[in-house]
Amino acid sequence: TGRGRGLLALAVDRDFDRTRAVFVAYSTADGLRVARFEVAGPALVSQAILLAGLPTPDDHPSAVLRTGPDGMLYLALDDRRSPERSSDLGDPSGKVLRIELDGTTPDDQPSASANLCQ
Repeated sequence: TGRGRGLLALAVDRDFDRTRAVFVAYSTADGLRVARFEVAGPALVSQAILLAGLPTPDDHPSAVLRTGPDGMLYLALDDRRSPERSSDLGDPSGKVLRIELDGTTPDDQPSASANLCQ
């Protein structure tokens, strides 16, 4: 949509044949969002926002989204051109976030660390 904004990443549910779910990471004026959609014919329907307001750089944000063999969703975020952000646990930039497919924090997440993989 200009300056690298819009769709950044897409992941398919590992149980897609049953759930028809896909996960999308996209940037907005308010930051990065992760949403779950259902595929219905040629359309994506039933949007559910899993994460919202994650910081992104002003232009050309990037992200990677994957479903893992453990049934979790993984979101890798850029460091917004500041490598030191990666060591700041209060900032999701430069990190890999691990979340349940409904957007909640996994029960086995160390220290309930705001979805940050450590």
